[in-house]
Amino acid sequence: MTRMAQRLHISQSSLSKQMKELETELGKKLFVRSNYSIHLTKEGMLPRKRAEDPLAQAVGRLNRHYPGIHDHIFCSEQSTKSDLPRRRGEKADHLNIMATFNLSNNGAVFVKEGLGICLTFNRLIETTPNSGICFRPVTPILHTKVYVIWKKYQVFTAVSKLLLEKK
Repeated sequence: MTRMAQRLHISQSSLSKQMKELETELGKKLFVRSNYSIHLTKEGMLPRKRAEDPLAQAVGRLNRHYPGIHDHIFCSEQSTKSDLPRRRGEKADHLNIMATFNLSNNGAVFVKEGLGICLTFNRLIETTPNSGICFRPVTPILHTKVYVIWKKYQVFTAVSKLLLEKK
């Protein structure tokens, strides 16, 4: 904690207080503390990964410097290969698809940076009033097949376990 506080140019007590406030705000324990070290919990890994996403940060800076760039679409690889051509036909080639993703939350990072819209399924991304983003269904409704896959010996979160139990 001392070294981390020194790197951030703040006192150790201030850093500790801010970390506890963050855990309280998120309602999750993010850190495991001991006398000589601190480690992230499983819940602490997600905010860390999001904070370290340099691509989203760089594209966000680019968009702020060039505000005339707009109408970007972020969607899954599956959407670009099957869903959009099925829905839009030849017009699908004229869509301004900036990037594809395998996880909708990765697309949400770009949306939160104000870089465009994300085509995804409902309820895959947090769209609560505090999230800063919203979900709008497209019409007519597009139906598609979905497959869930995971690594062998994967450790599942509680939410993942619930999803797999709901066959």
